[in-house]
Order: sequence, then structure tokens, then C-alpha cells
Amino acid sequence: AVVSTQSTGIERNDGKCWVLDGRTYSKEKILDYPSIYQVVKRLVENKMIPIFGVKPEIESLYKDLVKLFPAATLGILSEDSNNLVDLIVGNYRNISSKIEPRQTRPMPG
Repeated sequence: AVVSTQSTGIERNDGKCWVLDGRTYSKEKILDYPSIYQVVKRLVENKMIPIFGVKPEIESLYKDLVKLFPAATLGILSEDSNNLVDLIVGNYRNISSKIEPRQTRPMPG
């Protein structure tokens, strides 16, 4: 069931960063979580590519979610998650093999 923000007193996320002292989120009782669209937008703006590592029982949910991100990858964690580092390294290599470096500023000298 969808709960109205009016009945909860929680406001729609405004997309701004409300982190104090570099680690404490100050609006957790005022603002809703960001939407998937807001997360995708911020990752794209900051040239970040997410790597999702999930348990097999929720893989189907993430297969659809990954499609919403321009270059996200999905890996399946083992039961004890001991393959996490291998999953990240493998997906990073896969991503980096597809990215072409570009010069955005003139080289010094």
C-alpha cells in the first residue's frame, strides 16, 4: 500500500545533500528516500557506475533495476558473500574494458 506523505509528515526528497560533518544525514525524519531516478541522475552527473552484488534470491529484482542505470553491472554473491572482492574486481575490469579514456583538459607543458 502506498502511504501519503501528508499522513506521515515525510516530505518528498529534494535531491540535495543534507550530510553534516561528512557523515551524518540530518533529514532522515523529514525527507523520504531519493527516487531511483534521482539516484541515477546523480551517478551520471558524477560519472559513477554502480556495481550491484546481490544474493540469488533477489537477483530478479535487480535485473530490472540495473536496466535503469546507463552502465551498471550485477553480480551474484555466494551464500557467505566471500566472493565480494572477486565480484567487484571482475565487474570493474569488465566496465573499464568498455570505457574509452578521453582528454578533458590540455596536457601541461
